[in-house]
Amino acid sequence: MATEDMWVTVHPGHAFPENQHCIRAFGIPRFGGEQCFCDPYIALWIRDGGEVVFGCAWNEHGKVRARFTWDGKMFTSEQTNGFRILKCCGHDSDKYHWVQAKAADESALLYSGEYTPAMIVNGDHSTVGKASWKRKMVWVCEDGKEESCQGDKFQDCYLLAEKRHTNHAGFASEDMWVTVRHGETFPQDQHCIRAFGIPKLGEQGLCDPYIALWVRGDGEAVFGCAWNEHGNVKARFTWDGKMFTGEQTDGFRILKCCDRDSDKYHWVQAKAANESTLLYSGEYTPAMIVNGDHSTVGKASWKRKVVWVCEDGKEESCRGDKFQDCYLLAKK
Repeated sequence: MATEDMWVTVHPGHAFPENQHCIRAFGIPRFGGEQCFCDPYIALWIRDGGEVVFGCAWNEHGKVRARFTWDGKMFTSEQTNGFRILKCCGHDSDKYHWVQAKAADESALLYSGEYTPAMIVNGDHSTVGKASWKRKMVWVCEDGKEESCQGDKFQDCYLLAEKRHTNHAGFASEDMWVTVRHGETFPQDQHCIRAFGIPKLGEQGLCDPYIALWVRGDGEAVFGCAWNEHGNVKARFTWDGKMFTGEQTDGFRILKCCDRDSDKYHWVQAKAANESTLLYSGEYTPAMIVNGDHSTVGKASWKRKVVWVCEDGKEESCRGDKFQDCYLLAKK
């Protein structure tokens, strides 16, 4: 999962975000027609129903343009209500590469929800689509017809992944999130990471659940807690002032550690935190606000110095001293 990176939201016809260090799509062949751009940018359109569609964006005379294929049809940026372009918070625009699925490391893939950008290559022609690593499937649109590919075709497709020359600041490369669904057998063998003393979850009576991540259909990251209930996985999340159970999601993730070193994280107050050690999902990091013997899990943006939590059915954003006093999840 990308850590320091995020998607910058743009609207059709607006000025291209030149100062945002957007990520190139790395040699995707020419669009043809009047554009003739041979190295566009990686774009993401989340449709009204929450469906993820990857495509390409480009700078046309200073204005942002894009195109996407969905359900066998071509959509231009003008047909969207806005879309996103992958950006890098630093200047390391060479941190991604396309890697064949057969050689890919799941923990290095770039995700939006369940999906990762994918590319199918036929001779000197390539097509951008999306892939599900869990389902081992890729979807692309060719000649006005949507195609889903499995088996060898999936293994031969290319997925967008982070280069792993060294551990990047902000995330330990050996860790990843294991994807689960409500009611499934708890992934006991995955060495999941505990949430370190978060108070009881009410009727469950569990005083140390696991760190969970729900990526909503619109791409927003929501952190929460998961637990093992009689061998089955359960979870809860708060978003927009409401409580959501794992059953109300279409799947979520639990933080796991490949080397069994489950003691490698700790909660550290923002005022004492080192940005390079924080655990990220996109822009956000798990956060916890403590009031007496009660604590609430939410999410924080280090860049914006704000934390969001839900208390008594009401969402609260905290800045200033409240942000400095909150706890963020960091690598020791």
